Amino acid sequence: DGKPVLKTEPKRDEQGNQVLDAQGQPVMQVIEPLEAVYEPVAPKKEGDTVQEGEILAQTDDKPPFMDMRVVWAQRKIAREQALDDIGVRFSEAAERVAWADWKQNYEAAVEVPGSVSDAELRTLGLTHKKTELGIGTGGDEAYICSHDAWRGFPRLLVCVERLRVLSPMARLGTLRHEVAHTVLHGALVYYVLRIPQDCLELAEANGVHMTLLQQVLYYCAIAVKDFEVTTLLLSRGYNECQVAYAEAHFVRSDEDEIAWLLAKRDPPARLLFFSGELKTLLPGWRLETAGLMRLEECAGTMLSYMEPHERGKLIGTAVSIAKQLGEDTHDNTRLALRHMLRQQL
Repeated sequence: DGKPVLKTEPKRDEQGNQVLDAQGQPVMQVIEPLEAVYEPVAPKKEGDTVQEGEILAQTDDKPPFMDMRVVWAQRKIAREQALDDIGVRFSEAAERVAWADWKQNYEAAVEVPGSVSDAELRTLGLTHKKTELGIGTGGDEAYICSHDAWRGFPRLLVCVERLRVLSPMARLGTLRHEVAHTVLHGALVYYVLRIPQDCLELAEANGVHMTLLQQVLYYCAIAVKDFEVTTLLLSRGYNECQVAYAEAHFVRSDEDEIAWLLAKRDPPARLLFFSGELKTLLPGWRLETAGLMRLEECAGTMLSYMEPHERGKLIGTAVSIAKQLGEDTHDNTRLALRHMLRQQL
């Protein structure tokens, strides 16, 4: 089923003594991850072959990330840090129930063509796959198109039902936007992100639990990646379609207004809300610097339900982040996360 198998042994201290947890049980550590089974990677073009090593994502200054095992190991550590022993057992039991429910719903929908809409089927399918892979962040199920490389190679998901409502130019911009992600972010290394220690400490000191912090990190990462994609496409002259794509996202949402009303008096919830808006605002600033859009005007329409001083604070935070972004996706994501935590907590 693609899940990793990990070989463990009791952890020992410098004197060779076995390390015990608060309940007196041995603390285990991973010593030898075993191979997991994954879907085959399609050849790049006719006649090409794909070597096994190509599945491993690697950059010049970062070590290779081994398949999904890293994701599972990090997720396990994060969950144990965030929950006590009873909470961990409850969480694992809840995940098993949720997995069974999603699998049943997804398989039933697939077996009966036309029983659910394309958008609903996409949401079911994506949630099914994320549950299978142990990916805990959310929000991407509602996107028109999305890109991921969870298995080490790029994949695009398109909701035709949602795509059709866009103008022809916005549809073109949407597809080019997602294809550009495969160029810049088509490896697993861009989906395995570490939270810096100073960010962990700042979040803990302000009552931001691990689950929420991981979601904030996710929002910062997708905003940074969209900024990088917009920069690439504008450098290639795809101006008109990217303006149309951005304008399709700078729209007021009743759901966002309700979310703001619920979040604005709670600092951790404000942090989550502000982070979620970066996905639109960061690329918008890049379009403004190219003379193609007025960010404050477009954001004013999208965020018209916010109080003027709060809206100005959010736009100012986004611009401040955008001006500091460089060429490394991981550095950019850490920068955005630190900035959001320091500004909002």
